[in-house]
Parts: sequence; C-alpha cells; structure tokens
Amino acid sequence: MSLLAMTTAVFFEEHLGRGLIFGALLVYFKHHKWRTQLSILLSALLFSMSHVINLFNQNAMQTLNQMLYTFAFGCLASMLYIRSGSLLIPFLAHCL
Repeated sequence: MSLLAMTTAVFFEEHLGRGLIFGALLVYFKHHKWRTQLSILLSALLFSMSHVINLFNQNAMQTLNQMLYTFAFGCLASMLYIRSGSLLIPFLAHCL
C-alpha cells in the first residue's frame, strides 16, 4: 500500500511539476533569452512552495529544510527531463 501511495504521489508531482508547469513556462518564455533557466527556476520554486502544506505535520524548520531540498531537486528533475526528453527519468529519480 505504501509503494502504491508513493508512486501515485510521485507520478502526480512529476506530471504536474515537469510535464505541465515546466512545459507551460517554456512556452510562456519562448522569446526570452533565459527561457530554459527561468523555466527551471520558477517550476522548482512552485514545486518547493507546494510543500508548505507540510507545516500542518511538522515544525517550521523541518518544512523550510524540505522546501530547500525540494527546490534543488526540482531544478535537477527539470534538467533530467530536458536531457532525457521523457518524464520517466525524473519520475525514477523522484522515487529514489
């Protein structure tokens, strides 16, 4: 049951974060010089901010730490997505 919950959550986060939000930002910034970099940073920021809800389950310092490493992971996952051209690689990295 835990494995199912984890893979479902990861699938949703990767599909939303990389597939939809990152993709939409690439389109939005299509004429901008820093298109890819802005898209990576903003999608990672949104991914990180989505974890603020964990304040209900943990203290503020734990949530801040989680937001910092989810921001870094969001940048990495976007780069993996660009490099591979598939959501499968960021999905597998997120599962790990």
